[in-house]
Amino acid sequence: MDRSGRIRSLDGLRAVSVTMVIVAHLMRHTALPVHFNLGNLGVRVFFVLSGFLITALLSREQAATGRAVCAAASYHLVERPFLRLRFSLETGRAPRKARPARQAA
Repeated sequence: MDRSGRIRSLDGLRAVSVTMVIVAHLMRHTALPVHFNLGNLGVRVFFVLSGFLITALLSREQAATGRAVCAAASYHLVERPFLRLRFSLETGRAPRKARPARQAA
């Protein structure tokens, strides 16, 4: 890990996983036999590494400040859409969107 907190080897592993997906797409258009799904493996490796890196960033943020960034954004990302869905299910109609403020003429 360097001073900025980056783990360079994980960046390299993510690059390898992206390359695996690209190679899988290119092999689809050739006559070469494919013995295993290289693209599927590349996507899985990429998502596992991304999840690990995001979790590490959030835990570092929480240790430094006492709260994670996602807690501040949870209303807009999670709670608000579910509140809109609940309103729609309970009333049978879609909630109105906020109207822009009128400008004085």
